[in-house]
Amino acid sequence: MNVNKMKGFAESAAFLLIFSACILIGIGSAAATATVTVDDSAAQALSPGDTFDVVVTLDSDGSIVSTLGVELMYDSTVLDVVSITQNGLFGATANVDYIPDPANGDDDAGTIYYALSGTTAEAKNGDFITVEFTVLPAVADGAYPLELSMVDLLYGATEVPYSAVDGTATVGDEVVEDEYPEVYVSPSTTNVDAGDTFEVKIKLDSMGEDVSTMEISLAYDSDALTVLGITQNGLFGAVENVDYIVVPGSGDDGSGLIMYGLAGTISEPKVGDFITIEFEAASTADGSYSLDLMDVELLDGSNEVPDVIVTGGSVDVTTVPAIPPIADITSHTSGETLSQIEIISVEDDSGDDDVVSATFEIFADLDGDCNADDVGEDWSVLGVDTNGTDGWSVVFDSTTVPDGNYLIKATIDDGQDTSFEIICVTVYNPAGILLKPGWNFISVPEALENPAVADVLTDFDSTVIDAVFYDDLSSGVNTMVIPTEFEPLKGYWIHNAMDEDVIILETYIQKSTTVPATPATLQLYPGWNAIGHTALEAQSADIALMAIGDDCLKVMGPWVPSANNYAYIGLNIEDGSSLTGNFVTIYDFQMDAYEGFYVLVQEECLLG
Repeated sequence: MNVNKMKGFAESAAFLLIFSACILIGIGSAAATATVTVDDSAAQALSPGDTFDVVVTLDSDGSIVSTLGVELMYDSTVLDVVSITQNGLFGATANVDYIPDPANGDDDAGTIYYALSGTTAEAKNGDFITVEFTVLPAVADGAYPLELSMVDLLYGATEVPYSAVDGTATVGDEVVEDEYPEVYVSPSTTNVDAGDTFEVKIKLDSMGEDVSTMEISLAYDSDALTVLGITQNGLFGAVENVDYIVVPGSGDDGSGLIMYGLAGTISEPKVGDFITIEFEAASTADGSYSLDLMDVELLDGSNEVPDVIVTGGSVDVTTVPAIPPIADITSHTSGETLSQIEIISVEDDSGDDDVVSATFEIFADLDGDCNADDVGEDWSVLGVDTNGTDGWSVVFDSTTVPDGNYLIKATIDDGQDTSFEIICVTVYNPAGILLKPGWNFISVPEALENPAVADVLTDFDSTVIDAVFYDDLSSGVNTMVIPTEFEPLKGYWIHNAMDEDVIILETYIQKSTTVPATPATLQLYPGWNAIGHTALEAQSADIALMAIGDDCLKVMGPWVPSANNYAYIGLNIEDGSSLTGNFVTIYDFQMDAYEGFYVLVQEECLLG
């Protein structure tokens, strides 16, 4: 499975975007507490018919971030969304400086979703989006919440700790302000289907009162709801036992009661998310279930903060009829030719969004009739995907099977029913270097007899191969340069402008007859370096990159042109039992000849 918001690119500038965005996948972040705020200063003393702006701001507090997504809830019986504008916090140009989420927008029912993924990662402080609202006619005076029900703040694939500050739109002649500190469940009511997972937050607005310690209890129906996890959201600081300590006994008792407390080292006013609780609604649940917030205590040192308003919540669970899944292989169609590394993807077209696993199989169709009826042949499992957060897919190395006709089957399972689709494909892996339509990431394993780019690509004019780049990090910044020669140990981007495969014949990639005086080496610099594999046989990354040892943090590749994504991300860790998706350890990450890779190193080092 692969995180990939970029759907294609046909020009060099678009490639630079893809590169910049892809290298962010999986890069770790330093601990810090960012703040995402709803600036409601222009949303006070409103009248029916008024138009006003609400700004969502980010102060990353020095944390490096690459992605921000928010869900802003408002009362659609009171307010109407006129427009949503992104304010350049992630750059000025879409698909160059940042990638917008296709789902961005307003659902006209009280929820705005907006997310941007930047092509560079850096600390950010400023306005994220501006939402222009209009107050509907005949709206009663009152305070109407502008609530951040969801925030995704990421550095690569790593969550950045944050606190969220909600806002209020006030209709009436005077600003309506709360007089007392408030602890409450957000959202106040959550609507889910039986079997769904969902999150609620416990929020605090101390209304200017200093708070150093907060303790709460939350009672729930353990027959209808199961607690899957409890996360503290950085309201009391980022570092445990430095900024705060967890009150002993904090957690879920498994029988319907959560107790949680934090004692901070600093007493100060606090506004934001205290904890997030992930629940699962039982498949048998049906009805409304209360989330009773009780035994709430706020302390300023040893002194109790008085007059705290406590508001609980509820969960409305609906039992819906089971809808069988409908498998649809989306990455390929019958009649296609598969080569090198491919990513096979399947979706559920039933609209139920409850698939729990996808199994991918292959069958040798020896007679080419697109039927699994060949004597002596059986279905073989290519892989099983049990984490569909970024789609249901499997990596298929087509070089592991002989050229010929095959059936690919994808079976999805929602826990009750299954569905499958079968496509007929041809596997073809010719000698030489195959270049698929679009961008290809290649390398040469040895010094060539004729290494000039013009010689290696002599069969192709500029209407076929219209760009060749090497991603040079020697200046400290990834810069695409046009090479004159292909050198071992370097990874090169080549763009095939045709709508069909082309092949660099073996004739043009012959090994040099002159033995080099010294083996090839490549200086690597802190950051992501474009490299190649210098052995003719496949090796695990821990062997192939042995020369740089612990300086290697991650390795990424090979590039899959048909999916515009990398097949795997290898982490320099020994235990990969907790890894999911396309993350593996460097011991399981395979590097093969003629493929390009990116390696992330923390210090200058020499690859050889």
